[in-house]
Amino acid sequence: MTQFYDDVLKSSGITIAQLGLLRTLESRENATVGELASLMRIDRTTLNRNMKPLVKAGFITLNPGQDSRTRQIQLTQDGKGLCGQAWGLWGEAQASLKEYLGKENLRKLTHLLAKLEALVP
Repeated sequence: MTQFYDDVLKSSGITIAQLGLLRTLESRENATVGELASLMRIDRTTLNRNMKPLVKAGFITLNPGQDSRTRQIQLTQDGKGLCGQAWGLWGEAQASLKEYLGKENLRKLTHLLAKLEALVP
């Protein structure tokens, strides 16, 4: 599944994991690294690996947090634009899946994936 979405998103220059990161930041301004990792249900190492190219490209910024141990992550204007572009591509991927699997099978797949995700607290 990841490879399918990554292929569709290729023209945006980001992966499905990075799109998830941007979308989460879009709804949660000024999250810390720890908060964002928790929201996304991934470890901090994976989050940092996904953030590095986004920071380098200027799509997100890392700023000092309330103390020396924390960093605040912010989505930049360019990041918001990229997120919108990539979200449109994600919609195209969803439409392709719906056409390929059928509406009912896509609903079942979504339900099963949500159940699997719920295994991780």
